[in-house]
Amino acid sequence: MLEMRKAKTVDKGHGWIEVREIRASTELADYSDWPYLAQVLEVKRSWLEKGQLKTEVHLGITSLPNELADVKALLELKRGHWGIDNKLHWVRDVFLGKMPV
Repeated sequence: MLEMRKAKTVDKGHGWIEVREIRASTELADYSDWPYLAQVLEVKRSWLEKGQLKTEVHLGITSLPNELADVKALLELKRGHWGIDNKLHWVRDVFLGKMPV
């Protein structure tokens, strides 16, 4: 049985409740040939949309060791990644929308 560390966040906003859960382990790092592999992770995101439960599951790996990024930090980093991505798309869309054709 793999040792798994877990964390969970619940956020309210935009008219729905979103639950994010993460499970991470360092045990597979010794078995993989993947360079610099420190942790494997699974992030599950669930939310209620128009009365229907939606769920996404993402798998990932990171070179960040548990000492630098525990499960709570990994969950925050994953969440922050999408914030950056969304802001970049907004800038691109606004900029391109104002460009003359």
